[in-house]
Amino acid sequence: MLTRRKMLHAATLAGGALFARRPVLLQGTPAQATTVGDCLWLWSHIAGAYSGQYGLVGESRITPVEAAHYMSIPNVFMIGYEGQPDVRSLEQFAIPFQSLRQVVWSIVDPGENRTPDSRRNAVVEFAFRNPQTTGVVMDDFFVRRKHWEKDRIAALSLEELKQVKQGLQSGDKRLDLWVVLYAHEIAQDSFPRLGPYLDLCDVVQVWPWFGKEIPNLPRTLERVEKVAPRVKKALGSFLWDFGDKKPLPVSAMKRQCEFGLEWLRKGRIEAMVICGSWLCDRPLETVGWTRRWIRETGKQKL
Repeated sequence: MLTRRKMLHAATLAGGALFARRPVLLQGTPAQATTVGDCLWLWSHIAGAYSGQYGLVGESRITPVEAAHYMSIPNVFMIGYEGQPDVRSLEQFAIPFQSLRQVVWSIVDPGENRTPDSRRNAVVEFAFRNPQTTGVVMDDFFVRRKHWEKDRIAALSLEELKQVKQGLQSGDKRLDLWVVLYAHEIAQDSFPRLGPYLDLCDVVQVWPWFGKEIPNLPRTLERVEKVAPRVKKALGSFLWDFGDKKPLPVSAMKRQCEFGLEWLRKGRIEAMVICGSWLCDRPLETVGWTRRWIRETGKQKL
């Protein structure tokens, strides 16, 4: 049985070097990355998120920081889940994250009709106080919420997004603005109308929600490059087939990593994001394979 103590001990022996003696890099890893490991990020929720959903069986107890160390991933996206973590306790909640290189916090959370302005403002204020926080991210930004007006296409209006963007500079520190895009959104004929929103972002994450979308990722990335040529890109890679609610074959995970490694080396993407923390203590073949792949490739020079 994989206990938490055994898991962390294994992470220390096998992958801890990725975290050692490295300064926090402000305003994003991409421009300063020298190895594949520098460009790796873990998508995270609180422990236990999504248990019993999307076909997942059993409970998950692993925390974002534990999962990052276990997987040897030095950077983390911390995404709100059903109002957690409580923004009033971010200072204490973030203490374990000091063992990581960079953290990006969500200002648009999944599943909510609208993330409250008060929560978004609290996260941004915290981000400016926290030296390890280098950006904010908008999850499910273009996923239609309940009670949206007929013509609404994003969680924030274009004017609201412009105001958010203007608020991400304070003194010498600027926070990067990341946004999530799904392959099925990119494939729609109406995708170009998202261009004005994407132009306000610093990094666009491309995610295949369905495992069957992975082989078509090259065309998907090309479409994003055409609509948002000046915006940096990142590849999101799921450890589970959330679209079809079933395990993702290792062959599909391997293909995602092959695409990601090729595009990192060519400079077409700035980061690879692995999803997610709450899957890392489940008996999934993709977790073990990806963990080994990171150990083998993380130190490779770009």
